[in-house]
Amino acid sequence: MINGHITKKLFVFTKKSVYMQRIADYVRTGHQAYISGLTDVEKIFTTYDKLVFNHPVFDNKLKAFRAREKGFATGRLLLFQNKKKPEKIHWILLVHGTVDQLSKDEKWRHAEDKHARIQLLGYDLLRVQKEGAERPVWTWRYTTDRYQDLRDAMVASIRSRRDQDFKILVDLLFGTMGFSGSREQAKGLVKLAKEEWKKRRGDEEMPAIPKLLGWVRRKGDIDHGHFLNRPKLYPPSKKEIQIDLKQFMSDSELSNFVQSINLDQIQNDQTN
Repeated sequence: MINGHITKKLFVFTKKSVYMQRIADYVRTGHQAYISGLTDVEKIFTTYDKLVFNHPVFDNKLKAFRAREKGFATGRLLLFQNKKKPEKIHWILLVHGTVDQLSKDEKWRHAEDKHARIQLLGYDLLRVQKEGAERPVWTWRYTTDRYQDLRDAMVASIRSRRDQDFKILVDLLFGTMGFSGSREQAKGLVKLAKEEWKKRRGDEEMPAIPKLLGWVRRKGDIDHGHFLNRPKLYPPSKKEIQIDLKQFMSDSELSNFVQSINLDQIQNDQTN
């Protein structure tokens, strides 16, 4: 419910890169306090209603801008449905506001905190200094653990001559999300692989490695997601209640009551 109106449908991203772009967009504009979670798809409207009721969620950029001008906190709620696990919805609420404007009932994290970075499917959102840039920029990179796992697996596959594993790892690297941060990491791992191969395998022919890593292009929302409709709620069926009249009437009173009902029924049947 936003502005007192029940939300009948929710837009859900189904393209991971676009979902990650939007998160970075809002963090870049100051929406850096956040909470996130994973909800069963059949419960997402309940979760949505709770979040919108308890927090300053906006779905209109102009209204959010005007609210911030007046000193109010504003939030954006984003949803993602992984095609590989469609039974779950990942959500993140990003809020632009001061600490005292945040609900005390939530365990808020902050995107600027290196111990509480936004993480999604093996990637971290953080600020890095790009060559030629005046100040650090927000970008996605592999998490420390994910990067180390890839590095160790790459080196091990070369040293143990498991070339099929090496080829799989190369495919993984060139499937890296094409954000500037993760691209630089992937390029560094490719360079490491070539150096390690030359060091350990000498003149042996190295499996083919693609020349270019892809970029993530700017994409619109609507073409990379879909709407979920709020389930219809039907009124509960009426249940018949049986009452033992013998508890309230004598035998003679009960007999007269039954006769009166039968007489009324006969008169109704004749009328109809």
